[in-house]
Amino acid sequence: MLLKVVADQNIPMASQVFSAFGPVTLVDGRSLSEADLLDADILLVRSVTQVNKVLLNRSTVRFVGSATAGFEHIDRRYLMRRGIHCSLASGANAQSVVEYVFAALAVTDERLEGLLNGDQSLGVIGCGNVGRRLVDTAKTLGIRIRTFDPFTPATQFSRDFGEVLRCDVVSLHCELTSEGPHPTQHLVGREALKGFSTEQLLINAARGSVVDNAALLSFCETGKGPQLILDCWESEPDIDRRLIPFCHIATPHIAGYSTDGKWRATQMLFDDAARVFGLDRARAPSPDRACIQVDGSAPRVEVIRDAISCVYDIKADDERFRAAAQVNRTPTWFDDLRRQYPVRRELAEGRIASINGVLSDDLINAFRLRLED
Repeated sequence: MLLKVVADQNIPMASQVFSAFGPVTLVDGRSLSEADLLDADILLVRSVTQVNKVLLNRSTVRFVGSATAGFEHIDRRYLMRRGIHCSLASGANAQSVVEYVFAALAVTDERLEGLLNGDQSLGVIGCGNVGRRLVDTAKTLGIRIRTFDPFTPATQFSRDFGEVLRCDVVSLHCELTSEGPHPTQHLVGREALKGFSTEQLLINAARGSVVDNAALLSFCETGKGPQLILDCWESEPDIDRRLIPFCHIATPHIAGYSTDGKWRATQMLFDDAARVFGLDRARAPSPDRACIQVDGSAPRVEVIRDAISCVYDIKADDERFRAAAQVNRTPTWFDDLRRQYPVRRELAEGRIASINGVLSDDLINAFRLRLED
Protein backbone atom coordinates (compact mmCIF):
# COMPACT_ATOMS: atom_id res chain seq x y z
CA MET A 1 0.00 0.00 0.00
CA LEU A 2 1.47 3.36 -1.06
CA LEU A 3 0.40 6.36 0.99
CA LYS A 4 0.96 10.02 0.14
CA VAL A 5 2.45 11.97 3.04
CA VAL A 6 2.46 15.76 3.38
CA ALA A 7 4.71 17.03 6.16
CA ASP A 8 5.84 20.32 7.63
CA GLN A 9 9.38 20.85 6.39
CA ASN A 10 10.53 21.57 9.95
CA ILE A 11 9.72 18.08 11.23
CA PRO A 12 13.13 16.41 11.38
CA MET A 13 13.62 13.13 9.54
CA ALA A 14 10.05 13.18 8.21
CA SER A 15 11.17 12.27 4.69
CA GLN A 16 13.60 9.57 5.80
CA VAL A 17 11.18 7.91 8.24
CA PHE A 18 7.84 8.25 6.39
CA SER A 19 9.17 7.42 2.92
CA ALA A 20 8.67 3.79 3.99
CA PHE A 21 4.94 4.47 3.43
CA GLY A 22 5.20 6.30 0.10
CA PRO A 23 6.11 9.70 -1.37
CA VAL A 24 6.65 12.53 1.13
CA THR A 25 6.00 16.16 0.19
CA LEU A 26 7.53 18.82 2.45
CA VAL A 27 5.69 22.12 2.84
CA ASP A 28 5.83 25.35 4.82
CA GLY A 29 3.58 24.70 7.81
CA ARG A 30 2.37 28.28 8.12
CA SER A 31 1.31 28.55 4.48
CA LEU A 32 -0.07 25.00 4.10
CA SER A 33 -3.36 25.13 2.17
CA GLU A 34 -6.26 22.92 1.17
CA ALA A 35 -4.76 22.52 -2.31
CA ASP A 36 -1.68 20.81 -0.84
CA LEU A 37 -3.80 18.00 0.63
CA LEU A 38 -6.31 17.05 -2.07
CA ASP A 39 -4.89 13.55 -2.57
CA ALA A 40 -2.91 13.15 0.67
CA ASP A 41 -3.39 10.27 3.11
CA ILE A 42 -1.18 11.46 5.98
CA LEU A 43 -0.66 15.00 7.25
CA LEU A 44 2.18 15.81 9.65
CA VAL A 45 2.13 19.23 11.29
CA ARG A 46 3.51 21.33 14.10
CA SER A 47 1.64 23.84 16.26
CA VAL A 48 1.93 26.57 13.58
CA THR A 49 -0.69 24.88 11.35
CA GLN A 50 -4.40 25.17 12.08
CA VAL A 51 -5.94 21.79 11.28
CA ASN A 52 -9.67 22.24 10.74
CA LYS A 53 -12.48 22.08 8.20
CA VAL A 54 -11.02 24.93 6.16
CA LEU A 55 -7.83 22.96 5.62
CA LEU A 56 -9.23 19.43 5.26
CA ASN A 57 -12.71 19.83 3.77
CA ARG A 58 -11.78 18.53 0.28
CA SER A 59 -8.85 16.35 1.29
CA THR A 60 -8.51 12.58 1.48
CA VAL A 61 -6.41 12.76 4.67
CA ARG A 62 -7.03 9.85 7.03
CA PHE A 63 -4.27 10.49 9.59
CA VAL A 64 -3.14 13.75 11.19
CA GLY A 65 0.01 13.66 13.29
CA SER A 66 1.30 16.64 15.27
CA ALA A 67 4.95 16.62 16.32
CA THR A 68 4.05 18.71 19.36
CA ALA A 69 2.05 18.51 22.55
CA GLY A 70 -1.26 20.35 22.92
CA PHE A 71 -4.44 20.35 20.82
CA GLU A 72 -5.05 24.08 20.50
CA HIS A 73 -4.19 24.04 16.78
CA ILE A 74 -6.38 21.03 15.97
CA ASP A 75 -10.17 20.87 15.68
CA ARG A 76 -10.58 17.45 17.23
CA ARG A 77 -14.37 17.42 16.91
CA TYR A 78 -14.14 17.94 13.17
CA LEU A 79 -11.56 15.16 12.83
CA MET A 80 -13.76 12.78 14.83
CA ARG A 81 -16.78 13.55 12.62
CA ARG A 82 -14.69 12.82 9.54
CA GLY A 83 -13.21 9.65 11.03
CA ILE A 84 -9.69 11.05 10.73
CA HIS A 85 -7.23 9.62 13.24
CA CYS A 86 -5.31 12.22 15.25
CA SER A 87 -1.96 11.52 16.90
CA LEU A 88 0.18 13.71 19.14
CA ALA A 89 3.84 13.28 20.01
CA SER A 90 3.00 13.97 23.65
CA GLY A 91 6.00 13.83 25.91
CA ALA A 92 8.55 13.52 23.10
CA ASN A 93 10.14 16.85 23.94
CA ALA A 94 9.50 16.84 27.71
CA GLN A 95 13.12 16.18 28.64
CA SER A 96 14.29 18.86 26.24
CA VAL A 97 12.06 21.48 27.88
CA VAL A 98 13.16 20.44 31.38
CA GLU A 99 16.79 20.81 30.40
CA TYR A 100 16.01 24.20 28.83
CA VAL A 101 14.59 25.37 32.16
CA PHE A 102 17.66 24.22 34.08
CA ALA A 103 20.00 25.68 31.45
CA ALA A 104 18.24 29.04 31.85
CA LEU A 105 18.38 28.86 35.64
CA ALA A 106 22.08 28.01 35.47
CA VAL A 107 22.91 31.29 33.71
CA THR A 108 20.45 33.60 35.49
CA ASP A 109 22.16 35.29 38.44
CA GLU A 110 22.41 32.72 41.26
CA ARG A 111 18.97 31.14 40.82
CA LEU A 112 20.32 27.62 40.60
CA GLU A 113 22.33 28.09 43.81
CA GLY A 114 19.28 29.46 45.61
CA LEU A 115 17.08 26.56 44.53
CA LEU A 116 19.64 23.87 45.34
CA ASN A 117 20.46 25.20 48.79
CA GLY A 118 16.82 25.61 49.76
CA ASP A 119 16.77 29.40 49.93
CA GLN A 120 14.37 29.65 46.98
CA SER A 121 11.32 27.71 45.80
CA LEU A 122 10.11 26.55 42.39
CA GLY A 123 6.48 26.82 41.35
CA VAL A 124 5.31 24.66 38.43
CA ILE A 125 2.02 25.47 36.71
CA GLY A 126 0.80 22.59 34.58
CA CYS A 127 1.69 19.02 35.48
CA GLY A 128 1.41 17.22 32.16
CA ASN A 129 4.32 15.44 30.52
CA VAL A 130 6.71 18.39 30.87
CA GLY A 131 5.55 19.66 34.24
CA ARG A 132 5.67 16.23 35.87
CA ARG A 133 9.16 15.61 34.56
CA LEU A 134 10.33 19.01 35.78
CA VAL A 135 8.87 18.28 39.22
CA ASP A 136 10.55 14.86 39.33
CA THR A 137 13.90 16.35 38.31
CA ALA A 138 13.63 19.14 40.88
CA LYS A 139 12.54 16.76 43.64
CA THR A 140 15.51 14.49 42.98
CA LEU A 141 17.81 17.49 43.38
CA GLY A 142 16.12 18.44 46.66
CA ILE A 143 14.48 21.63 45.39
CA ARG A 144 11.45 23.00 47.26
CA ILE A 145 8.43 22.76 44.96
CA ARG A 146 4.84 23.93 44.70
CA THR A 147 2.58 22.86 41.85
CA PHE A 148 -0.73 23.90 40.36
CA ASP A 149 -2.81 21.86 37.94
CA PRO A 150 -6.57 21.56 38.49
CA PHE A 151 -6.72 18.51 36.21
CA THR A 152 -4.39 16.33 38.28
CA PRO A 153 -5.04 14.76 41.69
CA ALA A 154 -3.95 16.73 44.74
CA THR A 155 -0.31 16.14 45.54
CA GLN A 156 1.94 16.53 48.53
CA PHE A 157 2.89 19.96 47.21
CA SER A 158 0.03 22.36 46.50
CA ARG A 159 -3.15 22.97 44.54
CA ASP A 160 -3.27 26.68 45.44
CA PHE A 161 -2.68 28.92 42.43
CA GLY A 162 -1.85 31.94 44.55
CA GLU A 163 0.67 30.00 46.61
CA VAL A 164 2.46 28.83 43.48
CA LEU A 165 2.56 32.41 42.14
CA ARG A 166 4.44 33.43 45.30
CA CYS A 167 7.34 31.06 44.60
CA ASP A 168 10.71 32.59 43.81
CA VAL A 169 10.69 30.93 40.38
CA VAL A 170 7.41 30.27 38.53
CA SER A 171 7.64 28.01 35.48
CA LEU A 172 4.69 27.58 33.09
CA HIS A 173 4.04 24.23 31.40
CA CYS A 174 0.29 24.11 30.80
CA GLU A 175 -1.57 23.62 27.54
CA LEU A 176 -3.28 26.60 25.95
CA THR A 177 -7.08 26.45 26.26
CA SER A 178 -9.76 29.10 25.95
CA GLU A 179 -12.78 27.04 27.01
CA GLY A 180 -13.81 24.69 29.79
CA PRO A 181 -13.76 25.12 33.57
CA HIS A 182 -10.07 26.08 33.73
CA PRO A 183 -9.03 28.05 30.62
CA THR A 184 -5.35 28.95 30.42
CA GLN A 185 -5.61 31.79 27.91
CA HIS A 186 -4.06 34.72 29.83
CA LEU A 187 -3.91 32.59 32.97
CA VAL A 188 -1.09 34.88 34.02
CA GLY A 189 -2.87 38.13 33.29
CA ARG A 190 -2.96 41.56 34.85
CA GLU A 191 -4.35 40.38 38.21
CA ALA A 192 -1.80 37.60 38.57
CA LEU A 193 1.04 39.88 37.47
CA LYS A 194 0.12 42.42 40.15
CA GLY A 195 1.25 39.92 42.77
CA PHE A 196 4.73 39.39 41.31
CA SER A 197 7.72 41.17 42.77
CA THR A 198 10.80 42.26 40.84
CA GLU A 199 12.75 39.58 42.74
CA GLN A 200 10.71 36.73 41.26
CA LEU A 201 11.50 34.93 38.01
CA LEU A 202 8.76 33.96 35.53
CA ILE A 203 9.53 31.31 32.89
CA ASN A 204 7.21 30.67 29.95
CA ALA A 205 8.11 27.54 28.02
CA ALA A 206 4.46 26.54 27.43
CA ARG A 207 2.46 28.68 24.99
CA GLY A 208 2.73 32.41 24.44
CA SER A 209 -0.86 33.31 25.26
CA VAL A 210 -0.76 31.69 28.69
CA VAL A 211 0.73 35.07 29.66
CA ASP A 212 -0.94 38.36 28.73
CA ASN A 213 2.04 39.86 26.92
CA ALA A 214 0.55 43.37 26.74
CA ALA A 215 -0.05 43.42 30.48
CA LEU A 216 3.40 41.96 31.11
CA LEU A 217 5.03 44.68 29.01
CA SER A 218 3.18 47.43 30.87
CA PHE A 219 4.40 46.08 34.21
CA CYS A 220 7.96 45.76 32.95
CA GLU A 221 7.99 49.27 31.52
CA THR A 222 7.01 50.70 34.91
CA GLY A 223 9.70 48.68 36.69
CA LYS A 224 7.20 46.41 38.45
CA GLY A 225 7.42 43.26 36.36
CA PRO A 226 9.09 39.99 37.34
CA GLN A 227 12.40 38.88 35.91
CA LEU A 228 11.75 36.94 32.71
CA ILE A 229 12.80 33.91 30.73
CA LEU A 230 10.59 33.78 27.64
CA ASP A 231 10.63 31.06 25.02
CA CYS A 232 6.96 31.43 24.04
CA TRP A 233 5.35 34.65 22.87
CA GLU A 234 1.88 35.84 21.95
CA SER A 235 1.13 36.24 18.24
CA GLU A 236 4.10 34.19 17.05
CA PRO A 237 5.83 34.82 14.72
CA ASP A 238 4.81 38.51 14.86
CA ILE A 239 5.81 38.96 18.49
CA ASP A 240 6.07 42.16 20.52
CA ARG A 241 9.81 42.75 20.43
CA ARG A 242 9.56 45.41 23.13
CA LEU A 243 9.52 42.60 25.71
CA ILE A 244 12.93 41.26 24.70
CA PRO A 245 15.11 43.79 26.59
CA PHE A 246 13.34 42.86 29.84
CA CYS A 247 14.29 39.18 29.51
CA HIS A 248 17.30 37.47 31.10
CA ILE A 249 16.91 34.80 28.41
CA ALA A 250 14.80 35.20 25.25
CA THR A 251 14.45 32.46 22.64
CA PRO A 252 12.18 31.68 19.63
CA HIS A 253 10.00 28.85 20.99
CA ILE A 254 12.80 26.26 20.88
CA ALA A 255 12.74 24.88 24.45
CA GLY A 256 11.67 21.49 23.09
CA TYR A 257 13.96 21.58 20.05
CA SER A 258 16.63 19.08 21.08
CA THR A 259 17.72 16.67 18.37
CA ASP A 260 16.72 13.78 20.63
CA GLY A 261 13.24 15.17 21.24
CA LYS A 262 12.64 15.81 17.54
CA TRP A 263 13.68 12.27 16.68
CA ARG A 264 11.35 10.83 19.33
CA ALA A 265 8.42 12.90 18.03
CA THR A 266 8.84 11.77 14.44
CA GLN A 267 9.25 8.15 15.45
CA MET A 268 6.16 8.28 17.70
CA LEU A 269 4.02 9.56 14.82
CA PHE A 270 5.46 6.92 12.48
CA ASP A 271 4.67 4.13 14.95
CA ASP A 272 1.10 5.34 15.38
CA ALA A 273 0.53 5.73 11.63
CA ALA A 274 1.90 2.23 11.02
CA ARG A 275 -0.56 0.88 13.58
CA VAL A 276 -3.53 2.76 12.06
CA PHE A 277 -2.77 1.64 8.49
CA GLY A 278 -1.64 -1.88 9.47
CA LEU A 279 1.85 -1.44 8.07
CA ASP A 280 5.23 -2.72 9.21
CA ARG A 281 7.07 -0.54 11.67
CA ALA A 282 10.73 0.16 11.04
CA ARG A 283 12.50 2.30 13.61
CA ALA A 284 14.95 4.89 12.38
CA PRO A 285 18.32 4.80 14.14
CA SER A 286 18.37 7.04 17.19
CA PRO A 287 21.04 9.75 17.55
CA ASP A 288 24.22 8.76 19.33
CA ARG A 289 24.10 9.72 22.98
CA ALA A 290 26.08 12.64 24.35
CA CYS A 291 29.36 12.10 26.18
CA ILE A 292 29.85 14.41 29.16
CA GLN A 293 32.91 14.94 31.34
CA VAL A 294 32.88 17.02 34.52
CA ASP A 295 34.95 17.61 37.64
CA GLY A 296 33.11 15.65 40.30
CA SER A 297 35.08 17.32 43.09
CA ALA A 298 33.61 20.76 42.29
CA PRO A 299 30.61 22.16 44.23
CA ARG A 300 27.38 20.43 43.25
CA VAL A 301 25.93 23.50 41.55
CA GLU A 302 29.04 23.82 39.39
CA VAL A 303 28.93 20.15 38.42
CA ILE A 304 25.33 20.58 37.27
CA ARG A 305 26.19 23.82 35.46
CA ASP A 306 29.15 22.20 33.71
CA ALA A 307 27.15 19.11 32.73
CA ILE A 308 24.43 21.24 31.15
CA SER A 309 26.95 23.41 29.31
CA CYS A 310 28.48 20.29 27.74
CA VAL A 311 25.33 19.77 25.69
CA TYR A 312 23.58 23.13 25.52
CA ASP A 313 24.71 26.76 25.28
CA ILE A 314 21.47 28.62 25.98
CA LYS A 315 23.25 31.98 25.89
CA ALA A 316 24.06 31.36 22.23
CA ASP A 317 20.33 30.87 21.53
CA ASP A 318 19.59 34.10 23.38
CA GLU A 319 22.26 36.04 21.47
CA ARG A 320 21.04 34.79 18.07
CA PHE A 321 17.48 35.72 18.96
CA ARG A 322 18.32 39.25 20.10
CA ALA A 323 20.51 39.89 17.09
CA ALA A 324 17.86 38.71 14.64
CA ALA A 325 15.11 40.67 16.39
CA GLN A 326 17.15 43.84 16.27
CA VAL A 327 18.24 43.85 12.64
CA ASN A 328 15.79 41.62 10.80
CA ARG A 329 12.49 43.08 9.64
CA THR A 330 11.39 40.27 7.33
CA PRO A 331 8.20 38.50 8.43
CA THR A 332 9.99 35.14 8.51
CA TRP A 333 12.81 36.05 10.94
CA PHE A 334 11.23 34.22 13.90
CA ASP A 335 10.51 31.06 11.93
CA ASP A 336 13.91 31.22 10.24
CA LEU A 337 15.59 30.90 13.64
CA ARG A 338 13.54 27.79 14.34
CA ARG A 339 14.06 26.36 10.86
CA GLN A 340 17.82 26.86 11.04
CA TYR A 341 18.16 25.77 14.65
CA PRO A 342 21.50 24.03 15.31
CA VAL A 343 21.96 20.51 16.63
CA ARG A 344 21.32 20.36 20.37
CA ARG A 345 21.64 17.25 22.50
CA GLU A 346 20.04 16.19 25.75
CA LEU A 347 21.74 15.15 28.96
CA ALA A 348 19.27 12.29 29.39
CA GLU A 349 20.68 8.89 28.49
CA GLY A 350 24.06 10.53 27.92
CA ARG A 351 27.22 9.03 29.32
CA ILE A 352 28.87 11.05 32.09
CA ALA A 353 32.31 10.64 33.62
CA SER A 354 34.18 12.48 36.35
CA ILE A 355 37.80 13.51 35.87
CA ASN A 356 38.13 13.96 39.62
CA GLY A 357 36.00 12.90 42.56
CA VAL A 358 32.74 10.94 42.70
CA LEU A 359 29.53 12.12 41.10
CA SER A 360 26.45 12.32 43.31
CA ASP A 361 23.56 9.96 42.65
CA ASP A 362 21.04 12.81 42.64
CA LEU A 363 22.72 14.43 39.62
CA ILE A 364 22.83 11.15 37.70
CA ASN A 365 19.24 10.24 38.57
CA ALA A 366 17.76 13.72 38.11
CA PHE A 367 18.99 14.05 34.53
CA ARG A 368 18.73 10.32 33.67
CA LEU A 369 22.44 10.01 32.96
CA ARG A 370 24.50 6.88 32.57
CA LEU A 371 27.66 6.74 34.65
CA GLU A 372 30.72 5.97 32.56
CA ASP A 373 33.22 3.60 34.19
